[in-house]
Amino acid sequence: MAGGIIASLGQEVCEALRPFQLALDDPEFFGDLMVELGWDLPTIPTPFNALKPAIDKAVAFADQEEVEDADLPDLVLAIADAMAAITGLGSISAGELPPTVDAAAFAAEFPDQLLQFLAVEHFLGQLRDWGTILKLLGVIGLEDVEPGGSRLPHERKSFDVDRLTALFRDPLAELAAHYRWDETGFRGDLLLENVADVLSAWRVPVRFVVPEPELETVLIEGSVDPQPIHHWILRAVLLSGHTGITDIEAGIGLHLLPETDTAKPGFAVLPFVRGIGETALDLSDTMTLELRAALDLTGGVGFLFRPGRDPEFLKDIIASVAGGSAPPASGGLALRLVMHSGDEPSTVLIGSSPGSRLEMAAASLELGARADQADSKDIYLEVQTQDARIVVEPDPEDADSFLRSLFPEDGVAIDVDLRLGLSSRDGLYLGGQPGLRLDLPIHQSLGPVKITGATLAMALDDGAVTVTIGADFNTKLGPVAAAIEGVGFTTRFEPRGDHDGNLGPIDVGLGFKPPAGGALAIDASGIAGGGFLSFDRERGQYVGALHLRLVDRFELTAVCLLDTKVADIPGGYSLL
Repeated sequence: MAGGIIASLGQEVCEALRPFQLALDDPEFFGDLMVELGWDLPTIPTPFNALKPAIDKAVAFADQEEVEDADLPDLVLAIADAMAAITGLGSISAGELPPTVDAAAFAAEFPDQLLQFLAVEHFLGQLRDWGTILKLLGVIGLEDVEPGGSRLPHERKSFDVDRLTALFRDPLAELAAHYRWDETGFRGDLLLENVADVLSAWRVPVRFVVPEPELETVLIEGSVDPQPIHHWILRAVLLSGHTGITDIEAGIGLHLLPETDTAKPGFAVLPFVRGIGETALDLSDTMTLELRAALDLTGGVGFLFRPGRDPEFLKDIIASVAGGSAPPASGGLALRLVMHSGDEPSTVLIGSSPGSRLEMAAASLELGARADQADSKDIYLEVQTQDARIVVEPDPEDADSFLRSLFPEDGVAIDVDLRLGLSSRDGLYLGGQPGLRLDLPIHQSLGPVKITGATLAMALDDGAVTVTIGADFNTKLGPVAAAIEGVGFTTRFEPRGDHDGNLGPIDVGLGFKPPAGGALAIDASGIAGGGFLSFDRERGQYVGALHLRLVDRFELTAVCLLDTKVADIPGGYSLL
C-alpha cells in the first residue's frame, strides 16, 4: 500500500537533491552551481565524490511512481544519509580545495548554504505555488551579496526554519519584523513583490493600474513627501467574464500608504467589484476559487492598515457610477479557495489509513472582510473542512484488550466538519468557539457503540504543534455498561533546525492517546450500581471505586480493578 502523505513529502525532499546529483555527474554544471553559490570552484574536489552514493540513493526514491508503506523506513534513512553526507563537508580541509577558495569559510558556510539553496530552488521551481507563500512569510529569503575576499557576487537563497518555528508562536510579530512594520523604512515594495509572486504562482491575473485621482487624493492625504510613493495599484483580477447573472470583474487591489506627520507607512486593501454575484473559477481538477460579494464596491471602498492603529474602513471614496449614490454601509467580500480530494474518496490530513486518522473530502481557505451598519468591521481568515471524518482505529500494539473488545474491527468513524479561523474582531476560534479546543456533541451509533462526543485540540510547545483528537463513547457488555472518555490519537509536528527530522526540517510523530478515564455501571440480578475508573497505562489496569446495592437491601463501596493483562488469557481481560 502507498505510504501516503509522509511518503509524498519524503519524495519531494529527495527530488530537491537532484540538482546537486546532476552537478556531481557533470564538472561543467558543478562549476556553474558553485559560481551561483559564490564560490570559485571550477573542478569537483575529491571529498565531493564520496557523497555521490548517498545522493544517488535518495534521488532514486524521487524517481519511483509511489513509495510503499514497507519502504518508508528506507526512504527516511536515505534522506538522513544524504543530509549527513552534505553536512560532512564541514570537515573539508584546505588541502582538498583550490587556492581560489577560503577553506575555513567554505567548511563553515557551504553545507548549510547548499541545503538551503536546494530547498529554495525546489520550492520556487517545482513547488512555486507553496514556495511563493513561504517567501511572502519570510521563510524563504533572496538577498544580493557583493563580492568580498575570495567570494564571488551571488544571490543568497535562505530557508529559515527558525522563522517557520517563530511564525507558529507569534505570526503577526514575525511578519511585522520581517517587513519593518512600524518603521519609516517599511518594506512595502518587498511586500507588493511577494504578493504579486504568490498571485501569479496561483494563476491569478495581476496587473498594475493607475488609481482614480479622487482615490489617490484620499490615500496620500497628509504625506510628509508631496510625491506619492507609487502612482499605481497592484490589482489582482480574481474573477472576470459573464457568469450567467451579470458581467463581472472582481478582485482586490493593494496600494502603499505614505508616512504622515502622525502615522508610519502602511498599505490599503482596495476590493473592487463591477457587477454583483457569486461565482467560481476552476484552477485545476482539485482546486476551485470562489468569490462572494455582498455589496456594491464600485463607489470606492478601502481598508487602511497602519501600525499602531485599528484597521480603518473607508467608503464613499468615489460616487457610485450607477447614479451618484453612495455604496451601502454594510456588507462583505469573501475569497474562498476550495481544495478537493480529486479521484480519491478522501484525503488523510493527520494519521494514516488504515489506522487512527483525520480525513476529509474537501477543504477551503477563506479570506474575507465584513462591516455592518453599526460600523463593526472585521477581517478574517478561515480554514474549513467538508465531509470530514475522525476515525479512531487503535493499533493492536497500543490499545489494551478491553478497548479492543469495545471497538468494531474497522474502528469508529465520526462525521464532523471543522472550522479554524483568525478574526481581527473575535480573535482565534475553532469551530466558532474561542481558543484552540473544540468540543463536539455527537449522537451517533455504530452497532453496540454509541458515540457521545469528540474533542479536537491544538497546543503550541517550544515551536512544536501538537494536535490531539479524542472520542467519548459508551457500550454495553452483558450486564456491564462502560463509558470511555477521550480515547484517540495525537500528532506532533516539530521543526528541526538541524534537518534531522523524519521529513528533514520537520519531525512528524503519531501516537495513540489512551482514555482520560471511564465509568462502569452494573445492572445484574440482585446487584446494581456504578462508579468511575482511572487508567494506568503501564500496568494496563483500570482502577476505581464502585457504589453497589445488593438485593435492594445492602449498600457497599467496592474497589474495582479491570485488568487487561491476563497471563493465561491472551487478548482477554478480567473484572474484579
